[in-house]
Amino acid sequence: MGQVTEVRRRGIARSLGERDPGLNSFSAPTFGADGGVNLAVTAFGLAVNFPGAWDSGAAKALRDCAAELTRRIGGRLRGRA
Repeated sequence: MGQVTEVRRRGIARSLGERDPGLNSFSAPTFGADGGVNLAVTAFGLAVNFPGAWDSGAAKALRDCAAELTRRIGGRLRGRA
């Protein structure tokens, strides 16, 4: 599965030490009124205390944060009216 396809399916992207060894990160998109991506919210931390699992608390919180920001700016999540 390609990275873009995986991000679309999961609603979040991650990096596990790819750019900086020992550093994990997640990024989640926010959407505008037209449903297009308008910015991303990112969180990162040292791998020893920032788990990189897709279902980690950080990943879930970031997805929720991006969805809430989308709502607050009058945007709409993809696939939703």
